[in-house]
Amino acid sequence: MKSRMVGLVSLAVLAGAFLVMRFPLLFFHGMKEWPLDLFAAGAVIIALSGIILGAKRLPALTAAGYILGFVAGSVFRWDSTLGYDNLWIIWTGVFLVLILAGVVAEFLAYKRRKTPPPQ
Repeated sequence: MKSRMVGLVSLAVLAGAFLVMRFPLLFFHGMKEWPLDLFAAGAVIIALSGIILGAKRLPALTAAGYILGFVAGSVFRWDSTLGYDNLWIIWTGVFLVLILAGVVAEFLAYKRRKTPPPQ
């Protein structure tokens, strides 16, 4: 159970972030479906990696990517003359980059555990 705790905490953080960004901050970003889509993708990644496989870095970086992606998108967004903005693109990009960083971190940690110490 202790090895799965990072996955459970990451899932709780992701769910809390989704609830805050989806409902109270709806007036700010105006997106109804995209926060749910990112949450669903993040929840699947956290469930598979953190809860089932017991990974530690990927679930934490996935939850952080959801939050940091929203913050980065909010800071660097711009509105076009047609009424569109790029918040969702930045949010998704940061989210995917941090997920990829989590995959690389898990791979490097796995290699470090499997490599015998130098003699």
